[in-house]
Amino acid sequence: MISLISAELLKIRTTRLPAVTIAVVLGIAAALPVLYAAASGSGDLEPLNPASLTDMLAAPSQLAGGGVLLIGLFLAGGEFRHRTIYTTQLAEPRPHRVLTAKLAAMTVTGLTVGVALDLVTLGVGGAVIAYNGAAVEPFSHGFPRVALLVPLVLAVHGMLGVALGALLRSTTAAVGVILM
Repeated sequence: MISLISAELLKIRTTRLPAVTIAVVLGIAAALPVLYAAASGSGDLEPLNPASLTDMLAAPSQLAGGGVLLIGLFLAGGEFRHRTIYTTQLAEPRPHRVLTAKLAAMTVTGLTVGVALDLVTLGVGGAVIAYNGAAVEPFSHGFPRVALLVPLVLAVHGMLGVALGALLRSTTAAVGVILM
């Protein structure tokens, strides 16, 4: 089982889609606190305060969830599209073990992306808040709860993507169902 999980993690690390998706998600996560600070104090947003760090962390989590869901869809559905599922079935004829390995690999990937998202947001958001003269309080205002929940939610998104991709066996159909 360990070798199957290692193979799935290798597949995630060596293909372009996950790397590009994760880079875009983390880039947007780094840009959102700057945009949040630029818009604060005008319109509906209040000026920056220590509680703004929690809002800065929660903002990119939906986009990150969609990105991890997309990676999961393509991890499972892509094997059927490119017909590499036959090679996988020759190596491991029990399909439930392959699906379990894909779920475990996406759980690890979702947790990793979630922790990276937390760190990027804490770094950039903390710097933006400190630059604007407010106190940075990462252990108050609900930030620890949100920082713990984001990786867990991203792991669940990844598992849902794998489940839907394996169920529909078509990346186009899976993306269409998600968009609907």
